[in-house]
Amino acid sequence: MLMISRFFQVVLVSALIFPTLGYSWTIVDESRKLQRELESLSANLDSYFQNALAGQASYRDYSILQDQYLETLNKQMTLNNGYTLGLPEKVLEERKRTGTGHLKTYTTLSFKPAPLNTKELCENGQRKFAINQLLANKDNRMGFVNEGGLFGKGTCWWHSSLTRAAAYLAYYDPTARKPTQSEARDIIEKLSQMNEVVRIPGYQNWNHFSGAHQLLIQDKLNSWQKSEALNFGWVRGTQGSAGNNARDMRQQMDALYNEVRLHGRPVYQMLQMTGYFAHAWIVLDVEKTTQGYHLYVTDSNHEGIDKWSYTYGAPHFYYISTSVETFIPYTNSKEKGQQAMLQNAVRNFCKRQGFK
Repeated sequence: MLMISRFFQVVLVSALIFPTLGYSWTIVDESRKLQRELESLSANLDSYFQNALAGQASYRDYSILQDQYLETLNKQMTLNNGYTLGLPEKVLEERKRTGTGHLKTYTTLSFKPAPLNTKELCENGQRKFAINQLLANKDNRMGFVNEGGLFGKGTCWWHSSLTRAAAYLAYYDPTARKPTQSEARDIIEKLSQMNEVVRIPGYQNWNHFSGAHQLLIQDKLNSWQKSEALNFGWVRGTQGSAGNNARDMRQQMDALYNEVRLHGRPVYQMLQMTGYFAHAWIVLDVEKTTQGYHLYVTDSNHEGIDKWSYTYGAPHFYYISTSVETFIPYTNSKEKGQQAMLQNAVRNFCKRQGFK
């Protein structure tokens, strides 16, 4: 009886273990297969990027290859970790004929035209989501993408900061005489100070003004960057961590949702990557899902609006250019201070103008 009992125990344990082992080996094989695909795609990405720069390949082909890489990476991470990556999805094709664009209607945002008088500017300052809706419109974003800067690495922090400042502080008088170079430089300088409302004559919106004065603006962004570098402003780009744990990431995403949805204002964030490198974006909307959040952001590296998906349990996002980087978005105290400065500047101006 004892021998028969042990025999059945062995049979029972084998029945439980071997299917599990078989399933585990299936996962391992699939993971290895995906890893080989990733290595091959990564090599092709580097080659396509260099060829695109040399004019020997199209950026469309490079973009398609990026999508394949991200899709494969997402499969691998889901298989290994049980959560999906936060990956960008294009949710907006800019309206080339009219030069305008807006977020899809399943967010809280539509798009608003630029204010053409002080009344419209003050109304925007009082209404929740009004500045978000301005920035959802291509007309109210910078007329050129991130470039220049120290070592040619761009001026993304300052590009995004000036874009946000213009959305809060600028109103337009398109029928007036266009500003001279000196007057345009003064407008740009005032906006960078973030402490007073500015009239921009001769233009319909920020996109048109910034496009016409790109060299002046880029010169200001470059000097702004150098000034902060000399005063250790770069330290604010090292306060986050490219790696994180799932609990901290969840808390940060919950806080971001509350900041955007409850207060109805855009949030400027730093994106901490590996080492001392940091990027920046402006979050226009956050949509809660059953599994996490969708973020709708404007990124100075390109013209459109991006949708990023965060899934509960994920410790970070992934950012891809010529390589893949992990990053954590965070809002630091300086950006909160600048946000308050912009709001106070509008509030004080409108109070002097007699608007409640």
